[in-house]
Amino acid sequence: WVALGTALAVGFLFKYTIVLLVPGLLLYVLIRRRRLHLHARWKRWALAATAVALAGVAPVVIWNAQHDWATVRHLLGHVAMPGGDVSTSDGWWRWDPMWTVVLIASQVAMLGGNLFLALYSTGTALARRRTEPHAWPGRAFLICCAAPILLFYLVVTLFAPGEANWPMAGFVTLLALCGWGVVEAMDRFRHMMVVWKSLPDEPRPWWGVVRRKPELHRQMAWHATVVIGVVAGAASLRLDWAAPSINRIVSTAANVAGRVGIGPGKADSVIPLGRFMNAPTVAADVDQHLEELRERTRRQPFVISQHYGRASQLAFYLVGRPTVYCSSSLENGRRTQYDLWSDTDLSDIEQLGGRCAVLVGGSEEQWARVFRRVESIGILAGEHKPDREAYLGFGYRGFGRED
Repeated sequence: WVALGTALAVGFLFKYTIVLLVPGLLLYVLIRRRRLHLHARWKRWALAATAVALAGVAPVVIWNAQHDWATVRHLLGHVAMPGGDVSTSDGWWRWDPMWTVVLIASQVAMLGGNLFLALYSTGTALARRRTEPHAWPGRAFLICCAAPILLFYLVVTLFAPGEANWPMAGFVTLLALCGWGVVEAMDRFRHMMVVWKSLPDEPRPWWGVVRRKPELHRQMAWHATVVIGVVAGAASLRLDWAAPSINRIVSTAANVAGRVGIGPGKADSVIPLGRFMNAPTVAADVDQHLEELRERTRRQPFVISQHYGRASQLAFYLVGRPTVYCSSSLENGRRTQYDLWSDTDLSDIEQLGGRCAVLVGGSEEQWARVFRRVESIGILAGEHKPDREAYLGFGYRGFGRED
């Protein structure tokens, strides 16, 4: 009990998704309530576990109470609900069926054969819960831990578009179920191969799905998973070599989908592989512009990015890892952690006033309200977004200031 409470406490400090493990545990208790063998003093231990778990929740709650419930507003903003950090002027419920379709499709793309194995193994476990009662408790536990997470993020797509990685925690326990399914399927597959090979050579019967040799759905999914995993792992080592082929495949698939009416059909619909490998190139270009500004102004320039993702990349890859600022919330965007750190405070005119900067993203008109003079430098080298221009700003005045 105490170990469970500790896991929930530590897990919450890393990722709030672990809260969804609690309804999974309660679901398991509900299903197994007549067969659970609990400690005679389980209520005391459960209370201790709750106390330990709340100890992990407390720092987050206290911090949020001190900062206008920033995390709560951010999470509500994801689904554009009242009280969130995203405007709800168009109404907070405006479901687009493609949000749900895209999330499901993204799981298929990311998990491949693993998703099939998870679904197949889950279905098999449910079907055999009475014929294999000795194995059902463990299988039920794995399913119950995953179900609330997957269901929650599916429901989220009724209110807002989801990200492909959000439901990933739900597959942590299902992958164990996949392992059981693979072992069982491969044992059966090997036995069938022995029997099939013992039959007369000509003509051997057709025992497979796409081949004459014996095949099982789970065995095929497992072999496909291994092949895809090896290929994807090797390709990820040299994305610069793999990128052209990958994007040609994606573009072709997008065109085919467009012809049958299930997608935009844009020939330029490609995976933004630059997000994986181009940050050092972008940072090198920014470094060059920073050096030019030093020579032109004889002052130390700084960097502002309109998006927190690019800001964090530049902060890591720029020479000397200087402080990089993010202007998202100051330009009607979402609040980020950059708004809460004192050393990334763009309102510090005493420190930043009058200095020049490299500006990433936004428009020249936006930056002209913040700097006395702005020069466009076009698209940075390695930038994967064709509409994300960069600028040089001279004489920082601050946001919301006219002087």
